[in-house]
Amino acid sequence: MTIDDKREQAFEAGFVHEEELRFKAIARRNHKLGTWGAQMLGKTGKAGQAYAETIVALGLEADGNAKILARLSADFDANGVDKSQRRIEQTMDDMMAEAMNHMKDH
Repeated sequence: MTIDDKREQAFEAGFVHEEELRFKAIARRNHKLGTWGAQMLGKTGKAGQAYAETIVALGLEADGNAKILARLSADFDANGVDKSQRRIEQTMDDMMAEAMNHMKDH
């Protein structure tokens, strides 16, 4: 194995590791978003957990971020929760940064 081959393998391993961390961070962020959304909607206990799981599942679909944003916006609007779409987006961004920091620390 040449030095170039070793470098390529190291690069690929690093890329795989970063993508795995990103996937886990997104799942973590989505669960936190779901829990936050449930709290905003007054859902507790099993209903709150079910709502959080719904948000996590949306995140696994194609265009998951857009689907989560649309769901939270619609649910908040339907239930009189005063959170703008921009505020929801900011919360998503903040929670993603927090989740990435958590994943890198562990």
